[in-house]
Amino acid sequence: MNASRHQVAAQLRRDIIEGRLAPGVLLPTRRVLQRRCNASSTTIQAAIDELDADGFLRIHARHGTYVAPHPPHLCRFALVLPALPGPDGYTLFFWKVLHQAAGRVRRGGRRMVTVHALDQNPERPEHAKLRHALQVGAVAGLLLPTPWIADSWLHPADLPVPVAVINPPEGMHAGVSHVMLDLRRWCDAAMDEFVRRGVRSIAVLMIADLDTIGYVAHLEQGARQRGLRCQPWWVMGLDVRYPVWAWRCVRALFNPGQNEIPEGLMITDDHMVEPATRALIDIGGTPPLVIAHANLPAPSPSALPILRLGWDADMLLDRSIDAIEQHRAQGTPTPPAHLPVVLVE
Repeated sequence: MNASRHQVAAQLRRDIIEGRLAPGVLLPTRRVLQRRCNASSTTIQAAIDELDADGFLRIHARHGTYVAPHPPHLCRFALVLPALPGPDGYTLFFWKVLHQAAGRVRRGGRRMVTVHALDQNPERPEHAKLRHALQVGAVAGLLLPTPWIADSWLHPADLPVPVAVINPPEGMHAGVSHVMLDLRRWCDAAMDEFVRRGVRSIAVLMIADLDTIGYVAHLEQGARQRGLRCQPWWVMGLDVRYPVWAWRCVRALFNPGQNEIPEGLMITDDHMVEPATRALIDIGGTPPLVIAHANLPAPSPSALPILRLGWDADMLLDRSIDAIEQHRAQGTPTPPAHLPVVLVE
């Protein structure tokens, strides 16, 4: 019985993935493949078209068909973001910067594509496209910027490819590689910079989440160790979905009528930067030294010149790809990789 298109495609795909057909080599002629696979010319062409669509082959009208020089099972990585951009772009600066950085991945022929986990419905076309790529080996690994993305239809520990997760909670996704953006290290770097520049007292705008208490305790201890004054009422926790409240908090923190006004302002999330710095403009006078979180190399808008402190998205994707490739080579997840904090004047 003649082989089907899917059987021929599966055999050629195995030959590529297992190295019997190396990247860049010329595929045998259609006639040779017909004899080898016991299939018609129409079936062979359909199988080749399928592998071309999945990125395993490159068809050249005059020179034949070649194995892709950078086949997807080695060089194509998927960045899974939670939602499609709206009319004004992604709702979070982090998603926007990661998406832009994914388009710049070029090292060694590697590519990163963005996939959107629009909701938890596994039947959506974009989800089905990713599931197909995973099933046929057309992706080398996945990067999940947050561990909860697609958790009802995409189980990282059960996937056939290595997965890297940014800042997973302790004990979660034990079978994946961890890439860490450590806010405590960020706070330490910010406080060190305040001290280096002669600032003696600071106020803080930070994210109000389940771990705020832990961050506040770390911040207060670090401030005491460095000789920085940081009064409890100078530390404000905000919901980043409503950054307008940063304007009101800054107006209260730096109200000229107070007995003591902080010399510096630490902003731990880039969504607060624009309203917070606009409030400082509205107050008038000499503004405090502001050190704000930034998703580099594309920081959020600011109404004042400030210092930006954050993690570089290009470096983040490079480290994630390295972790995925090491995981594949070793067969086990890599130790957590901590990204260095970068300061930009």
